[in-house]
Amino acid sequence: MNVVELERRMLEIIPASVAEPWDRTGMLVGNPGDEVRGVAVALDPTCDAIAFARRVGANVLVTHHPLFLDPPTQVKPAAYATEAVGARIWEAVKSGVSVMSFHTALDASPLAAGVLAAPLGLGLTGEVLEEVAGHPGCGYGRLCTSTGTSVGEIAEACAASFGHAPRIWGDAHAVPSRVCLWTGAAGESPLACLAKDVDLLVCGEVKYHMALDAAELGLCIIELGHDVSEQVHCPVLVESLQKCGVDGAAIRLMDLPANWH
Repeated sequence: MNVVELERRMLEIIPASVAEPWDRTGMLVGNPGDEVRGVAVALDPTCDAIAFARRVGANVLVTHHPLFLDPPTQVKPAAYATEAVGARIWEAVKSGVSVMSFHTALDASPLAAGVLAAPLGLGLTGEVLEEVAGHPGCGYGRLCTSTGTSVGEIAEACAASFGHAPRIWGDAHAVPSRVCLWTGAAGESPLACLAKDVDLLVCGEVKYHMALDAAELGLCIIELGHDVSEQVHCPVLVESLQKCGVDGAAIRLMDLPANWH
């Protein structure tokens, strides 16, 4: 199987049509005609991730976040680069590593529906906070039910599952019944949560004043850290690659860095 065929199969599983219009989905850098010799999976397409791919014999790097949203003005080695993105592109091309990413297409996909719910013992309702128009079942903010568990106890489950103590906004002793799970940046979702009677938002990161105001209005928030909340997407990417026909022995998952504490 060559790289362009792998990309085609991945896009059948995680369609670009579900992604945000500003996003970059699929392959941004690489040689479509190369035969796939191995695939590395990482959260971010950093120079370290590209070096990891090269080290494990993979000529494809599949990530959650894309190489760039806006292209760099220069592409140079890291020693001379003024833009990190340019250095990453240089490293990928020099290393012969094709890079493809599935960011918001995966965020909104039903494939990602249970990635936070399962380890926290929450029951999915099948609803989403913000739907993607024209794509039933796709959207952001998976709504869940919770019975008899306090915000503090859910935060403890987060720490046990993801290895990082989260930040709590609001009353840790409150017992929520309606919970929203939102990976990555929460944006304006606290307002949508308040409008839909959600008691607790579990997210990657939230703006300070947004969280402060929402907590005063009765919405509790558990802030995991952007990368911590999205590390659960990497095993989904591994499973998707296997569905595409990539041998599991040819897939290597990069350890996730602890960028947030």
